[in-house]
Amino acid sequence: QEHKIYEIPYILASHFPMNIHLLYTVGLLLKDESVAKLLNFALGIYGIVALFIFSRKYFSISTGMLSIILFTTIPIVLFVSSRTSVELGLTLWEFLAVFSMINWIHTEEKNWFILGSIFGGLAVGSKYTSASCVIGLSVSISIFLLFFNRKKLKLLPGYLVSFGIIVFILLSPW
Repeated sequence: QEHKIYEIPYILASHFPMNIHLLYTVGLLLKDESVAKLLNFALGIYGIVALFIFSRKYFSISTGMLSIILFTTIPIVLFVSSRTSVELGLTLWEFLAVFSMINWIHTEEKNWFILGSIFGGLAVGSKYTSASCVIGLSVSISIFLLFFNRKKLKLLPGYLVSFGIIVFILLSPW
């Protein structure tokens, strides 16, 4: 009705971040709530694939298989996979943020750092509780540079500011 994002003063949920809900809105615009539910299910599938790729890359194929079996048999994962809730998307964004930062630590390719920052911003822009993930990643970046890559320690403020700016941009609509 207003054609913009605006506050609804008497509805508490209007104060929450809604990045994932915007994806569901696309599903509603395309057809109906079944498309939105399929988008949520797809986020869960992407999370499973990302978990397998991570486990295979850093451990083994059998560890990857075990990790996806364990993840998919968690009751809450099964419960929310058929609904339009934020949990599967949030899990995906947080996991991809951590995965990207681990790749950045191993390769020192700047693109991984930027990608990890984007996924962290998407996560916080989906649910405020993801701030703990973003704070954890900031601390991890600091620890990595302080203890394991001292020659780049002088770049720490720039990394933290860049990380914070990217996260803030993706959180700022809310």
